[in-house]
Amino acid sequence: NGSIKTENDNNEVVVDGDLKVTGKITGPVFGTTGDLDNVACDDGMKGQLRNYKGVFQWCNGITWTKMNGATYRWTTFATYSNYHGHWAADNRAELFGGVNPSTWTDGCGYAHQMTDNFDDLRGLITQAGPVIGSLKNAKIHSSRRYDYSSTNGHMLITLFRVHNSTNQTINWNIQRYETSYSGWSEARSMAVNGQNIHSSCDTHGPSHHFSHNAPIPPNRTSTVIMVASTGGETGNARFLQNYIDNNSLELPEGLSFVDDFDVKPNGWDN
Repeated sequence: NGSIKTENDNNEVVVDGDLKVTGKITGPVFGTTGDLDNVACDDGMKGQLRNYKGVFQWCNGITWTKMNGATYRWTTFATYSNYHGHWAADNRAELFGGVNPSTWTDGCGYAHQMTDNFDDLRGLITQAGPVIGSLKNAKIHSSRRYDYSSTNGHMLITLFRVHNSTNQTINWNIQRYETSYSGWSEARSMAVNGQNIHSSCDTHGPSHHFSHNAPIPPNRTSTVIMVASTGGETGNARFLQNYIDNNSLELPEGLSFVDDFDVKPNGWDN
C-alpha cells in the first residue's frame, strides 16, 4: 500500500504510505526523541545520537554523554548581605544545593549534606568548564575579595560525573589547592554520590595542597562534588580557590568523564 522512491538529488528515501520494518535499522539516529530515551548505551549503540529532553547526546559505547564533550560544572555564591542584614534568598536551602546559606558560611556546611534533587542542583550549579577529555589540570576558580563580617562568605562548588565501566571500585586520586576558614565556620569537603569522602572545617589558605581518593563504584556513573570556602587572611582579605593539579584529570583506566548533568534524574543511585 504505497511506494518507496529515492530522491537522488537530496540523498533521501521517501515513503509514500506505511513502512513496516521486520529487521533492524542501523546507522546514526540523529534528533530522535522518545525511541532512545530508555535505550542503554553499549557497544551495539556506539556512535548513535539522540535528542534527550532537548539535549543532544551521543553513545560512546559506555554511557550517553553530551555531544560537545564532557566537562565539569561549577558555581560560586555569597551567603549574607551585611548592608541589609539578611541571608541570601531568605536562607532557603533548596536554592543553595539543599544547604542553608547560614550553614554554608556560619555552620561548616559540607558536600555530603547537599541534596540529591538534581533539579535543585542544576538551578545552583550553572557554570560549565571546558571540555576536559584532554585536560590534565584545571583552575576551577581563584579569586581574592574582602569581607567585613564573620557572617558572609563565598562558596565554590565543583561537580563531576564519572563513569566506571569495570566490575571493581576504582579510586580517583584528586590533588588540589583548596581554601577554607575555621575562624568563621567555613569548610571544604568532598563527596561521592552523597557519601562523605573528606570534610574539614580547619583554616587553609591558597598554598595548602590536598590529596584524597574518590572511590568510584563499579558499573555506573557517579557524582563527585567538591566544596571550597573563602580562607581567612589579614585585614579581612579572603581567598577562594579550587585548583586541580598533578595531572589529576587524567583518569585511571576504566574511568571516563561524562556530561549528562543537564538531564540526569534525581537521586544518587543513577
